[in-house]
Order: sequence, then C-alpha cells, then structure tokens
Amino acid sequence: MRKSFSCLMLFLALFFSCNSCSRDNSSSLTCAELDTVDFVRFTSTPLVYSQGLLGVERDKSLRWRWALGPRTYIAFISNKQSVYRVSFKINNAIENQRITIFANGQFKRRYEALPQTPWLMDTIPDSFEFDSQSGLNVIEFESEKFNREESNPDGNPYAFNFRELQIVRIN
Repeated sequence: MRKSFSCLMLFLALFFSCNSCSRDNSSSLTCAELDTVDFVRFTSTPLVYSQGLLGVERDKSLRWRWALGPRTYIAFISNKQSVYRVSFKINNAIENQRITIFANGQFKRRYEALPQTPWLMDTIPDSFEFDSQSGLNVIEFESEKFNREESNPDGNPYAFNFRELQIVRIN
C-alpha cells in the first residue's frame, strides 16, 4: 500500500470520527449515511472528505472543479453495504492523458491516450456503480500527467477538471 494512501486513511479516520460520526452508549461508531452529493453544484458536505479536488470555479453559467495530480481522493464512511453510482463529466486539459479510477481499491475505469479538448468541453461523460463497504469508502482518480510547479504560476498540479461529479446511493 502506498505511504500517502496510508496517511490519507489515518487522517480520514480522525476526520470522520470528529465531524460526521458519533458514538452510542456501546461505543459503536455511527455515521450519517451518504445519500447524494453533487461536487460541482454544492461545494461541501460534512459527510464527504476530498483531497486533491479544488473548489468550484465559475464562468457565467459554467462550473467546474480541478482534480490535482497524481491522485484525487473522495472518501466517506458508510454504516452498511450499499450500492452507489458515481457520475461525472471530465474535461481533459493535457494531451495524451491517462486517467484510472478505483473504488475501494477495485479497478473501475481507465481512459487511455486522451486528447486535449477545448476548454470546458466534455472529454469523458461516464458513470459506474460500486458496492460500498461498512466503514471507510474511497474513490480514487489517478492521472498520469499533470502540470508541474515550474510550468504553473500557482503551483497546483492540475490534471483535468470535472464539469459534473456526483455520488448517489441507489439502494
């Protein structure tokens, strides 16, 4: 397991135990159940943690959020096993990009040799379903290419942006 991923998991456990979960009399940890979150229309919820996902940007009626390389994580805690759908529209800013997606460590999608697309035009509209597990659930977007600090004035390693990104519990 990668060291950064292990550190993320430790941080997430502490984050969720303080923010959206509580202990009952038997010291069992109970968290509010995630039903739906729209990461582009709404910027935050106490039920979800993200790393490498910048805030919502706007230009007139258009909205997007940058995913930073090499990995962007979304995590939440579930009290029980459920089925979730992750829907997204990605705009790719870097020629010959490769994006790989995992849910709870399981491979879900890989997009190879993506072309650079015009600004805010969707490269990839897609969705997938995954079975959550009781406890911590992590969705990972891994990008092969991203801007390096020396080529970017603000220092962020921009990889691609989400024009839409939603997680919905479907059972």
